[in-house]
Amino acid sequence: LADPADRRVATHRPDGLKILGEQQRAGATPRRGKRGFDAGVAANAGDKPGLAGITTSMLTEGTKNRDGLTISRELAQLGAGINSGSTLDLTSVSLNTLTTTLDPALAIYADILRDPAYAQSDLDRRKRLSIAAIQQANETIKKLGTERDDLARRLNEVTELYNKLASGKKSE
Repeated sequence: LADPADRRVATHRPDGLKILGEQQRAGATPRRGKRGFDAGVAANAGDKPGLAGITTSMLTEGTKNRDGLTISRELAQLGAGINSGSTLDLTSVSLNTLTTTLDPALAIYADILRDPAYAQSDLDRRKRLSIAAIQQANETIKKLGTERDDLARRLNEVTELYNKLASGKKSE
């Protein structure tokens, strides 16, 4: 059950970032923040399917001030994490951190949201990973289709055998 002393809070940082969270008793309590953007997969340009997904996945690859390894190292040192994802109508970026590391974690979070930048090589790598994932999914679908067809054939054979036995006819 929730502690009655806990309460939801909203505040604005001097850099303009709005923070939503729950204030709890003092200590190193977990903090979560989330920023949603009214632009999900449905906002993809017609000739660029997958753009929202790859853009969202690239957010922690770098900024104008930090490369991907620096972001990863700094978040790990803070015990923080940043996750992003897109649904049909919404793209969200969330921050998970402790109260004691909130300010430096928010600085990284704000940097990611405001100044995303990454090398062409990182984008090319993400594209290759996305293409490989699509190819793997297609192979899985083909395999499942083949297995389904095989099971259907076997089920028909068994059904025919039982029908012949039930009717008293000799099986061939």
